[in-house]
Amino acid sequence: MNFTDTITMYSSYPTSGDDHYWERFVIKGCQWREKIVRTTDSSGKVFKTKEISVTIPINGDMKNRLFFDTKGKDIIVLGECPMINVSNREFENIKKNYTFFTIRTFTDNSRRDRLKHWRFTS
Repeated sequence: MNFTDTITMYSSYPTSGDDHYWERFVIKGCQWREKIVRTTDSSGKVFKTKEISVTIPINGDMKNRLFFDTKGKDIIVLGECPMINVSNREFENIKKNYTFFTIRTFTDNSRRDRLKHWRFTS
């Protein structure tokens, strides 16, 4: 896999009370993909939903496993975001100023013989 996108993953850690801080992971050589998914309900009404996915190849640079959850707190930002160890307020600023998605699903293809990768989707 020869991908050229850079992403920044923010992984949430609880602190005191309802406060969180987000740890930053910058990963280069990924694939950011956006598409519109069309579905039709039983009455024939068409719904369009934007779906974003990120594919992260597992290579020599990815020696450490990432820490994340799919419960709606962790996000992936397109590009390298400069903010490190982010607080609640800074996190809201990231969401206002950058293209991002909240991690909803994760697929681990690291046990394949070839093209080992992780995939995250919105």
